Amino acid sequence: AMMVRVLAAFDSFKDCLAADKVGEACLQALQLLYRDQITTKLISLSDGGEGFLESLRKPLNLESRHVTVTGPLGTPVVAEYGVFKSISLTSSPSSSSSSLPSSSSTQLIAVIEMASASGLELVPVEKRNPLHTTSKGTGEMILHAVRVSGCSRVLLGVGGTATSDGGLGAIHALGAKVTLKDTGVASSTDILYGKHLSQLVDIQFDDMLLPRDSFDIEIACDVSSPFVGSKGAVYTFAGQKGASEADKVVLEDGMHKLAHIMTSKLGKDVSHLAGSGAAGGLPGPFVGLYSAILRKGIEFVCDAHKVDDAIKNCDLVLTGEGCYDMTTKAGKVVSQIQNLGRKYDVPVVVICGAKKFIPGDEDARSVYDVMSVTGGDLRESLTRTEHYLGKLIQERAREF
Repeated sequence: AMMVRVLAAFDSFKDCLAADKVGEACLQALQLLYRDQITTKLISLSDGGEGFLESLRKPLNLESRHVTVTGPLGTPVVAEYGVFKSISLTSSPSSSSSSLPSSSSTQLIAVIEMASASGLELVPVEKRNPLHTTSKGTGEMILHAVRVSGCSRVLLGVGGTATSDGGLGAIHALGAKVTLKDTGVASSTDILYGKHLSQLVDIQFDDMLLPRDSFDIEIACDVSSPFVGSKGAVYTFAGQKGASEADKVVLEDGMHKLAHIMTSKLGKDVSHLAGSGAAGGLPGPFVGLYSAILRKGIEFVCDAHKVDDAIKNCDLVLTGEGCYDMTTKAGKVVSQIQNLGRKYDVPVVVICGAKKFIPGDEDARSVYDVMSVTGGDLRESLTRTEHYLGKLIQERAREF
């Protein structure tokens, strides 16, 4: 008989069991049932809830770099980012006379967490106000990664920020010449905050410290808000960063000014681009200036763990999370694995703590939950999760 190759790729069961423990419990139970008939592989995934840098640290074997940058309030903070080497094979042009082997080139890639320089956690609650916070430190981190560490590619995670400055602080740190209504051209040592957006008159992008083609940038972004408008950066997120209704009006006015300047100077209108409203609008100018690519955080995590290859090379995938519900479909680990399963035509079984009914869910048949084994006893399900995962597998595995 053929060996069945089983891949376990789980998210953690929040507050209950780590991802690797969930996967191990399931695979052990399967191995007891099908001793010599299966081979197993385990990958622990996370939707980036613990932060972008953390979720990539192990799989990419990141090397730490520390740099002092401008914090969200304009005072210095020590921020951390990671770097790793990536080897890309470039084949030599094949001519009949050439028998040269293909050469490999190494590229250094930076993994940067915006929150490390510009995070909400760095601002005491009573001082939170996006009129008075800046993304300058994020620009300084990117500058350091490219200029000092020599990275040619930046992967930037943008969750948990204190800022709503449209990325103005960051692009100013990268050399944009900003002209303000009352004070004229800002010097490079100045710090631009959210309040300066509404005073914008002009921005020159001609003498950037990082020229347009000096690096590639991909932004991990899990929201689809546009740059401006009722569902944009300001009206969706500025409130939770400390903005009053009056503050929002000022910020929104400034975001329109910034979008207008970028459209005329860079020829790219990001006003309604989905995702450009993440992190107070920071992705906007990076799309305009550096052609940044926006992708879901989980895609970076799956890439780092080479999940595509793992799924291509297996016969059955087990995945799961604490609760399977409507939020599952919004791009967390499980829905990503389900999508990849469909892409490569490999069956995916979801094993979760509890499941809720999702209308029109075509995957519902292959969802199993621990609560069904404990007869709905939440305390038992939470305290003896591994035991019941094993029991669930024993009882239902033949259906997989």
